[in-house]
Amino acid sequence: MTAILRYVAVALAALRATAKDLDRCEACVVTSRALAEVLALEHLDEDKTDILAGGRLDSKGVRQGEVIKYATSEFRTSHILDQVCDRAATFVPRFGSWWQNGTLARRFEERLKGATKEPMPKISKVNNANDELKLALRTYCDNLVEEHEDDLAALIKGDGVDDAARRSTVCTSLAKSCKTGEAIDAALGRVADAEAKAAAKDAAKVEAGDGDAAPKKKRKRKKKAAAKDL
Repeated sequence: MTAILRYVAVALAALRATAKDLDRCEACVVTSRALAEVLALEHLDEDKTDILAGGRLDSKGVRQGEVIKYATSEFRTSHILDQVCDRAATFVPRFGSWWQNGTLARRFEERLKGATKEPMPKISKVNNANDELKLALRTYCDNLVEEHEDDLAALIKGDGVDDAARRSTVCTSLAKSCKTGEAIDAALGRVADAEAKAAAKDAAKVEAGDGDAAPKKKRKRKKKAAAKDL
């Protein structure tokens, strides 16, 4: 039992250290970007339908009741907020900031359309520093959405709020994770820089025909050529 308690204490200490290492302003920028992307992808959502509340079946078996418009319903705001942290989880640590993994982003969109039921990955076991950061981002996002659900719902309903204003409101006024607009701009710059470096590195791998980044057809052609040489 003592060994188990010691392990738990070490694990909790590691998570606390990770929470300190997490740049909360960057985490907020990623979370608010995830919110903006969920809103932008809303047209793909298979659950984006009006709701028939209450009522009863008429003589023809058709349910009669009040139709609640999806666009103005509480279901819409709660449904969107439920998706935000799954979208934020498509971002992974890379080049000292956060980079959106294209495979995870596409899986999120396919799930939204109902084209796949493959779940979004969850961090159940921390194996390395990157896992710790991903878990810290998820925890940060979950806490932000839970603590500010009503305010975020109001922002969603206020369609006139653009992405820049939404990010500023969320990160400075609500979460208070970024002290100033300049801090937000700096965090955005670090995320953009990480994404640019990742894109350049991946492009270089494809150009060189290196590893998984190389197109499958190209790798197959290489295998066939090698077989002929034998």
